[in-house]
Amino acid sequence: MSKFNRIQAIGTLAAALTLTLGGAAQATEFGFKGSDTLFDVLTDAVTNYKAELGLTCAAGSDCVKYLGTGSGNGEKSMALHTAANTPFQRIAGMSRNMTAAAQTTCNGRVGAGLCNPELKNVLGLDAAVVAFGSGSFTTCPNVQVGSQPDGTALPNNLMALILGGKGGTGDWVACSAPERVQAIQSLLDCSAGLGAFSHFYRRDDSSGTSDSVREKLQISRFCNGSHKPAAGQLSANLVGPDNDPIRTACPAPSASRKPVRCTVTDPTNTASYLKDCSSKRCSAAATVAGVSYAAGFLACTADSECAALGAGTCTAGLASSEPGCTAGFVVSLSEPDNTQVTDITMAIAQRILDDASAVGYAGREAIRKAPISGQPAKGARVNTNQASDSNVRQDKYLMARRLFLHDTCNQNAGVAITTDTTGDAARDAAECQFFKWATDELPEVSGKSGRENIDPIMAKFGFLPCQDDFGQPTGDGNLCSKSFSGGFPAGLDAPAACVANNRTTAGWVATTCTAGTICCSDGLTCADPSHAALTCPVPAKRATGAACTYDADCLSASCDIFGTATTGTCL
Repeated sequence: MSKFNRIQAIGTLAAALTLTLGGAAQATEFGFKGSDTLFDVLTDAVTNYKAELGLTCAAGSDCVKYLGTGSGNGEKSMALHTAANTPFQRIAGMSRNMTAAAQTTCNGRVGAGLCNPELKNVLGLDAAVVAFGSGSFTTCPNVQVGSQPDGTALPNNLMALILGGKGGTGDWVACSAPERVQAIQSLLDCSAGLGAFSHFYRRDDSSGTSDSVREKLQISRFCNGSHKPAAGQLSANLVGPDNDPIRTACPAPSASRKPVRCTVTDPTNTASYLKDCSSKRCSAAATVAGVSYAAGFLACTADSECAALGAGTCTAGLASSEPGCTAGFVVSLSEPDNTQVTDITMAIAQRILDDASAVGYAGREAIRKAPISGQPAKGARVNTNQASDSNVRQDKYLMARRLFLHDTCNQNAGVAITTDTTGDAARDAAECQFFKWATDELPEVSGKSGRENIDPIMAKFGFLPCQDDFGQPTGDGNLCSKSFSGGFPAGLDAPAACVANNRTTAGWVATTCTAGTICCSDGLTCADPSHAALTCPVPAKRATGAACTYDADCLSASCDIFGTATTGTCL
């Protein structure tokens, strides 16, 4: 379901497909961005919509196409539209609600209240799950995180410590804290005889799944850093940070697994110390679908891949086999791994099943759909509750969430579409007609209500319709309608970037930063009065029990690393 932009080479919506049918005038196929989680659902819905209405795409108003690329990108193009997010779109599939700031900006531009979601905007339900292989975590398959009155977990719960460190702030102090080390060990103690973990895989920060995890588990920022590649970004796994101070071996890329960001952290490898060692790269610059990429950026495994793009040979950069090449414990994925594992949710599931020492979070599809080999991954209980249909619908499962098709059409209220100054009247009509087909209570478009049209598709791809009878949900006993009288809770704002310090073989050095960012070294804002002007200070020495990679990390000047591990604890 969480299909990642099948037309990956298309850099912008302006590059959408055009068709010529029976000599008719060439027509634009209006692509709209949104959640990867909803890719299969909305792609199927568009296909059914066209078929039921007999639309042939012979005129621009007939044609819509779902592009995916992430909830954040859909929000930008609909609610936070700027010249950089063209063209303006009227609808966006999202696996979370819009942020309060996005709703305010959007309402100020297209009309008061037109961007506030209504009950009809809720397509159905899903849940984020902590997934693991079938042979792992059999001794304690429950994650106890507690619960607060607002439905979120208690601060510093087990998963928040593992993913965001002490306090959930995601900086180096938080992510090397003894409490995080102990939390990872506690989860490891649940495993079926594993000696160590490899990685905790997650969705990147363009994903509504990650927003839901941050919100529900009380996490401000993940330990590997904020990873939010641009829509259509090639080699998207490699543009994110690799900040996690707890290090493990770099997962080697292969035909079935794309490279992720890795770093040489062994100071004895002086020639390559702190260089990226994710993958070989194309040696020359290239332009793909109008987007320019510098030499040494595009990941590759063979010269032929680079030659096809006019990007030289596959020689630049360091491979994962480079001595001392490591990756952080938390790793984010932004692209599917291959043509068989074509969405990121299932890429996480497949990596977990292929590597018994890995764990991760993803949408509920990861534990309900069989991957290309083996059985579906297993899902941990949260506060003793499974991510079952009834627990999700009744909001008993802590990481249950709503799935939205947001809009600025407001057609049911009888308000005419107000074309944005940068908008397109044909696009507006095409998107809002599809929205009406998918959501209206009255069968005005196809002879069926919106829920009759969309609910079977939701169920087909493993999501949970609001009700089993195609009806409109009511009351707080159903998560679709829960709290609607007061408005649905707004989504979380994106986390500020954490600026990592530079390091030489001689040790850490202070690093310049920009206003609005956070310093990884101490978790404070760049402009904090305790800092020199726009400078992140050298990290403080770590106390006994904190995670470390070097003796110099510790107050005791002694980092105890066991066996072949790459991270230890300060003595």
